[in-house]
Amino acid sequence: MKIKQNSSVEIRYRLLDQDGELIESTDDDGPLRYRHGSDDLLPALEEALTGASAGDELRVTLTPEDAFGPHNPEGIVIIPRQELPDDVYSPGDWVAIGVESDEGEREGEDDEDEGEELEMRILEVREDAVVMDANHPLAGQSVTFEVVVVSVED
Repeated sequence: MKIKQNSSVEIRYRLLDQDGELIESTDDDGPLRYRHGSDDLLPALEEALTGASAGDELRVTLTPEDAFGPHNPEGIVIIPRQELPDDVYSPGDWVAIGVESDEGEREGEDDEDEGEELEMRILEVREDAVVMDANHPLAGQSVTFEVVVVSVED
């Protein structure tokens, strides 16, 4: 059976950065199950898997635009220390920062739901501010997925 819209699919994969370094894999947790066409995977990867069958092996290289997007310089922000909790911050750490939604209050939303949390990586810790990056760590990079299709079901 070939992968098509709404197929239930199991895959094993390895994600490699542009230098060929392993970033993520299903080796430890077992295959990933997803429904084809439900936006569970990057669209370009899902497109490459369309028509594949159980046992097929694919090597798919995605451009930054098809993977995690281009690096956005506006994603680098400087946050004054007084706006942050008194935690200890170190470069490389990931922190969740509350951001206000640009949209007005929607019908049925609680006041508590007006914002969202954004994961940001700390680039630099200064005495008066912390420099953070909201870009995905692989933004601006081509990535390669090595995929083995384990099973395909209707």
